[in-house]
Amino acid sequence: MSKITLVAILAIALIVGCSNDDGTKPPTETTFIRLLNIAHDDTIGLDLSVVDRKVTSGVKSGKSSGYVLAGVSGDVIKVGIHFAGKDSAQVSSVQRMYTGGSFTAYAFPPIKTFSFSFDDDVRRPMAGKACINLVNGISDGGQLSLAYTDDSLLLGPLRYTVVSDYSDIDAGTYPFSVLQLGNSTFEIAYDSVRLDQNTSYTLALMGTLTDADSWGVIARLYNNNVGGSTYQDLRVSTDRGSIQVVHAVPGAGPISVNLDGSATASINNLAFSNQSPYIDLAPGQHTATVLASGSPVITDATFLVAQRGLKTLFGSGRLFPPNVVLLELVDLKKPLVPNETSVRVVHLSADAPNLDGYVVTPTGDLKIDECQDLSFRKASYSDTFTSAFFSRVPSTYTIVFKKAGTNQVVIGPTTIVLKAGKIITLWIGGLSASAKLYTVTHN
Repeated sequence: MSKITLVAILAIALIVGCSNDDGTKPPTETTFIRLLNIAHDDTIGLDLSVVDRKVTSGVKSGKSSGYVLAGVSGDVIKVGIHFAGKDSAQVSSVQRMYTGGSFTAYAFPPIKTFSFSFDDDVRRPMAGKACINLVNGISDGGQLSLAYTDDSLLLGPLRYTVVSDYSDIDAGTYPFSVLQLGNSTFEIAYDSVRLDQNTSYTLALMGTLTDADSWGVIARLYNNNVGGSTYQDLRVSTDRGSIQVVHAVPGAGPISVNLDGSATASINNLAFSNQSPYIDLAPGQHTATVLASGSPVITDATFLVAQRGLKTLFGSGRLFPPNVVLLELVDLKKPLVPNETSVRVVHLSADAPNLDGYVVTPTGDLKIDECQDLSFRKASYSDTFTSAFFSRVPSTYTIVFKKAGTNQVVIGPTTIVLKAGKIITLWIGGLSASAKLYTVTHN
């Protein structure tokens, strides 16, 4: 056979191979669709068809087909899901698919009588943001919600087989939790996971809550911008909380902290005004012994750790007369207002009077409403946020503290730079003759 004849045969084969059965070219309209099989009890797989043409096959339980070209658009597009290898759809419905859109068909258990939902996907979040939606595929879970960071609800509550709308969220690292409507003791807490900017995600909850079967709960996070099939499973968080310690005892040498009776210090050589890193501990009651220059100044002080909570322990008071205690304050895990600074102020100068806080401006001193009549070991308070923390627009501020109800300056003008998204504690430390304003950073 001549080379020319062979080339011609190959060309014909390619043309035939890229045509539909009726000899026409395959569809080219840029509509995309994927099948997400969240039927935990499926052992065979599922196929997806659009207008009776199979577009993807053999999608196993817990897997996504990834986005494939649907090739059609309109208001009455028939979408069907088949048991793997079967020609007729087990379930089908008419859907609206528009050119340029991306869509997902979700298959829900039980597989023998599975149902499906069809939704429009957002694959282009708001610029600089991430976005995420939630799928409740847990048949015995009731109405479930997705919470993040400080148990703030992000999505839900959703009934079984319901898919939420997409929600924009700042890119960043979040510890997610799944909560159950009407059950305040139910929480599945997960380790932190990163959401990248300009990326869309789908979080599918699969499996069952009951211990009577072999299907546990899976929280599977699909990345919708990398073909729509890649995923990571969120890891259930170990029950832990975190504390940090601040040395706020004037005149005391570097401190060490031994926890729960251990002979080995968990924190070493912490100088006055410094803060330790956060230390992970199991939830519940703990004890701390604090030594300054090797001599105990606090012995077996008790404190509580909350699951996934943050807390700062201030070693406060003075050595003579002896009055050193650990002051426990609960920390924020996210700013009160995005793109602003969350601030807490604590009075830790043992011999200073009650204090009022002011911001110095060219036209006079402006009262800081959250920082009035602060007494020793007391923190600021915000009526707006019902919290010791309050929120301020990022900027450079000059602050003074005066004896409460007077113009007598106790803490002279101090420049503070507040940065967007940061959480800080400003604490007044040292004895009154030389007291200063110090800063603890929490994130």
